[in-house]
Amino acid sequence: MVKMETQIPLMNWLNCKDELLKVFSRAEIEQALKKSKLTIRDLTTKQDFQQIPQHLQVKELVKDFHTSNYIKVYTDKVVDGQHIQFEGYKTGQVITYRVIGNYQGLQHPKIIKPLLEKKFKWFNKFKWAIYGLEYSKIEDYEIYLTIGKNSLYVPLKALLEKDVKAIEQRNLGYWKSYRLTSSYDLNKNKGETLEEFKARKQKEYKKDISVLNTPTAKEFLKILEKK
Repeated sequence: MVKMETQIPLMNWLNCKDELLKVFSRAEIEQALKKSKLTIRDLTTKQDFQQIPQHLQVKELVKDFHTSNYIKVYTDKVVDGQHIQFEGYKTGQVITYRVIGNYQGLQHPKIIKPLLEKKFKWFNKFKWAIYGLEYSKIEDYEIYLTIGKNSLYVPLKALLEKDVKAIEQRNLGYWKSYRLTSSYDLNKNKGETLEEFKARKQKEYKKDISVLNTPTAKEFLKILEKK
């Protein structure tokens, strides 16, 4: 009999599970996980602790207390007025647990993409940039429609709700904040007058928001509005 690597369901190792469950069903996420072909090794890592890590909600015992010669030691030492950490090792007792991997977010696109492919049959008609969800609330999470060297910001909730207006406002608001709220400084702006500075910023803003008028963006928004 082959021993299972973990008794905990694969979905429970997802550190974005709770956020995804706000907009997708458990069945949909499990199906996306299956399609992604991710394994327990993709989502977790084995880590030694000197005591039971009570702060971790999801963990699984791999090996009870045992001797390790590689317990890291950090010593904060002052050299020439600067704090320098010297790293070394010591021998002692550790307990090994399987825990959520530090870089699990790199795997999230492999789950989010099939979730969206299932929702929207036309999804793969476009090119997307999708990133990890581990540091975001679902309300703030967005993906990016790639248009040449530019991108259209697409909040996930707006996409799922087919809210074209919200997508347009996200892009207009972002570029307005980025381009038109910069403070004027005669020295930093290389001798530009205030009028020249404002004119340049307005020109940059218009160029940035022109992404909304590209054929790709127009096609995407039109499809979304109809469905």
